[in-house]
Amino acid sequence: MSHPPAETTRIRVADLSFFYRKREVLRNIHADFADSTITALIGPSGAGKSTFLTTLNGLWQTIPEARMAGQVLIRLDGAFQDHYCPNVDVG
Repeated sequence: MSHPPAETTRIRVADLSFFYRKREVLRNIHADFADSTITALIGPSGAGKSTFLTTLNGLWQTIPEARMAGQVLIRLDGAFQDHYCPNVDVG
């Protein structure tokens, strides 16, 4: 995956892993997404595309026995902030 220049990166995923119960579904994902762009996720059924999107939009928190490790960072006011920090408003 090519990475956008640091100054245009809006979302940064760092060392993201995701688990359903004890099963690791995603392992050590690293990705940068540029501001004002469209990104397509492609892959075979069961590859984790929907699960990855679930980690970005926070819906994983509604799944019992699910957990996430790593970071989803969003650039707000010029600095990256943890998407899951309670005081960050990404709206």
